[in-house]
Amino acid sequence: MTPLLAVAEELKKTNPTHEIHFLCSARSEDQEMLTRRGFTFTILPALRRSVQFPIALWKNISTAREVLQTFRPDAIFSKGGAAGIPLCYFAHRKNIPVILHESDAVMGRANRFGSRWATVLCTGFTLEQSLKLKAKSLQLVFTGNPVRPEILTGSREEGLRITGFDGTKPILIVLGGSQGAETLNRAITDALPPLLTMCDVIHLTGKGKSGAPAQRGYWARPFVDRELPHLYTCASLALSRAGASTLSELAAAGLPAILVPLRGLAQDHQMKNAVCAEQTGGCVIVQQEMLPQDLLPLVTDLLKNTDRRSRMAEKIRTLGGPEAARHITEIIQKTLAREGRPA
Repeated sequence: MTPLLAVAEELKKTNPTHEIHFLCSARSEDQEMLTRRGFTFTILPALRRSVQFPIALWKNISTAREVLQTFRPDAIFSKGGAAGIPLCYFAHRKNIPVILHESDAVMGRANRFGSRWATVLCTGFTLEQSLKLKAKSLQLVFTGNPVRPEILTGSREEGLRITGFDGTKPILIVLGGSQGAETLNRAITDALPPLLTMCDVIHLTGKGKSGAPAQRGYWARPFVDRELPHLYTCASLALSRAGASTLSELAAAGLPAILVPLRGLAQDHQMKNAVCAEQTGGCVIVQQEMLPQDLLPLVTDLLKNTDRRSRMAEKIRTLGGPEAARHITEIIQKTLAREGRPA
């Protein structure tokens, strides 16, 4: 959701008259973020493999048709996902231009399928060379992954105020992705006593997931929104999953990271994202099964080695696309102008 917000806010900045409508998941945090920023949205039913799939698919198709009929968009910007396929298909049928964005280092099936109806495919990473697209006229453009402008405006002092830390110790921030990560939560909880002797800990557990009991030097929340830039700025090191959006925010914030990719997802994209990030020199990969034994020695080494963390902070910045939102906005506007639609 955050990359879509970054593009939407850039579009509104370039032309305040733009009307923007989101199709979002049923997750409450997505809806809260959109509501706070004044964007309208329609909840798009998720498509999961179960006995309910045919019903969900029909609801998804009906919702896509209804949005196109009532909102009458001039363009569709989609980040993929199976739920967005019907929308892109019907938009193509109505000659509405479709711009796709692939955040991950490997192209997802939904975007690979939807690319046949798209005008432009923007990429967050340099995609695998084996990528084959069926739409011969599709324009492929590397833009990087957009991040919200406020990610770059964090204040260390505000981060310390929010957490109640005094700033005398380095700070480890733990990010399990939008859903949280039980493996990371458990590893941090188990290692917390020795960790707190050397650093303070910010722990974002994920909604519905718990961390350790409240104690000095430990600040835990299920989910944050506007506080996040300040937490990034006051942190010294991150322990994180390897989702594209989180990696892009870490790069923008210049925050070195220990990455624990979630394996077995579609095309193993988190592992491929993590490898791309590690190649910059700004991250270190730990496999999930090795986390309980590797976490404490690795965090200890990185926190003690200030020079290494400084070098990592500079190198991880090379992963980001600081102008990605502006670049994508320009692509959308040029596409609209080429199609004879208001830009």
